[in-house]
Amino acid sequence: MTAALAEKDTRSIPRLGRIQVDGIDFEYVEAGQGHPVIYIHGSDGLRLSHAHRALSENYRLIAFEIPQFSGLHAQNAPVCLADITKSLSRAFAQLGLSRFSLMGHSIGADLCLWLAAANQDQVDSVILSAPTAIRFESGEGKLAARKGNEQQASDVWFAKGDDAPSESDIKKTVEGLLGKLRDPALEEKMGTIKAPVVALFGTTDSIVSTNAARIYCELLPKCFPMMVYEASHRIDMDRPNAVADIAKNFLEHKESFVVNRDSGIVNR
Repeated sequence: MTAALAEKDTRSIPRLGRIQVDGIDFEYVEAGQGHPVIYIHGSDGLRLSHAHRALSENYRLIAFEIPQFSGLHAQNAPVCLADITKSLSRAFAQLGLSRFSLMGHSIGADLCLWLAAANQDQVDSVILSAPTAIRFESGEGKLAARKGNEQQASDVWFAKGDDAPSESDIKKTVEGLLGKLRDPALEEKMGTIKAPVVALFGTTDSIVSTNAARIYCELLPKCFPMMVYEASHRIDMDRPNAVADIAKNFLEHKESFVVNRDSGIVNR
């Protein structure tokens, strides 16, 4: 192995970090180099798939853990997505992140919408995977279930240790963060987001309906919906190659990206 390849492999190894903002400890995982892509996880905690590994080969991936999921000073953690946005934005500034893209799954995708609205001049693009900001029925029970052993170890590139809160605590956290089926305050802010947004929906997702795609297009000035064939709620675990391809294409080309644009369905 050449020195250049060895250095690249080292950069792709996930590295744990921690930063304190407003008296709150934020833990994050970092890998790769290049344009920063900030990832926010969903209700099953900080679990990165091989789609994220592929992104770290070309970008600086920084995956933040929502404080309530880490067990670190959770009692001081913000209690709503709007408050988490304020603290996370300060964390980005402390890390010197002046320009970045956002990527989020499930509740993390909802948080990315808040972050994109609050950091208009810093955000280049936004990737939403199975966003839960617009739901037609309550899915808290299914959404709060920790994946645990449901996913094969081969599907996961990185997962946090066993210091996370209990399943019952996570359920309460998810229910509290989700709030209403639709949040008028967030939807108003979505209309102000200047960055282009690609929204991925799994065609077999039992929590988020693909019918929500139309509403995201109505609310976001620059929204590109993509239906990922035979993907459930955890799209990046089911179809890591498809998600990585879309993400890389979108991050590079933004509005001019092309992925099976005629049908809007990714089936490879």
